[in-house]
Amino acid sequence: MFVFTANARRRQLLNAAASYKKVPHSRPVNTALPAVVERYFDRCFGAVFRDYAAVRLQQRGRLRSDVNRQRWWVFSAQQHSTLVFPGFDWQATLQLAFGLTLKIRDSYYDGAAYSKLNFIGLPLAHAGGSNEHAEAALQRYLAEAVWYPQALLPSDCLVWQQGEKGSAVAVLSDGSHTVSMRFHFNSEGEVTLVSTPERFCWVNDGYEKRPWEGRFCHYQRRSGMWVPTSASAAWHVPQGVEEVWQGELTDVQYILQADL
Repeated sequence: MFVFTANARRRQLLNAAASYKKVPHSRPVNTALPAVVERYFDRCFGAVFRDYAAVRLQQRGRLRSDVNRQRWWVFSAQQHSTLVFPGFDWQATLQLAFGLTLKIRDSYYDGAAYSKLNFIGLPLAHAGGSNEHAEAALQRYLAEAVWYPQALLPSDCLVWQQGEKGSAVAVLSDGSHTVSMRFHFNSEGEVTLVSTPERFCWVNDGYEKRPWEGRFCHYQRRSGMWVPTSASAAWHVPQGVEEVWQGELTDVQYILQADL
């Protein structure tokens, strides 16, 4: 069960990663990985590979609440993601008018997702507990793994399938949830697009499945990892492709299990 107090959620996630009896990650050797995935790992890890347990990301950018809203809000955010099992805790601050701020929190751990809005210390809305919410959050974790590519290595819970036209499909399982995302690679061995034809989206007080995509660019070497520093996320709707998130990675710190 995920504890739903603000700092306790993050601490619970990181404590679980610190005590997790993990099978050490290693670069795959002589595995039947799609060639584009092999080339991607070669580019990501370079000559040195370290087995991390978590990562701390700093982001800034702008977002809007849904495809029908024209107003964009500037945000800054900090996220912790675990690499030994699927999990993340994202905390963002949105800048509103008159110097006011809105706090957003999205979390996923142990098969459950949770989201909360907080304005001047008062909770406005929260959601959690549904399978649809959990599956959407697990897909988010999988797509964002381009920022922590160790989580994309083949394992008991993640397998790669051959795609077409320079792509491959990653299938991730966590408890009762199984999700997939298609990863598209450029000629440099970088992931430029992650997509799915079906991701749960909150629409009119209920969930419906919509095509979703995340785009990634401006790769840099950070703490030994080759990762994108700019990204966007969008939903495919009848009127076209509507971006709802645009951001850049301002800092990334990978954390060994002993340092959690």
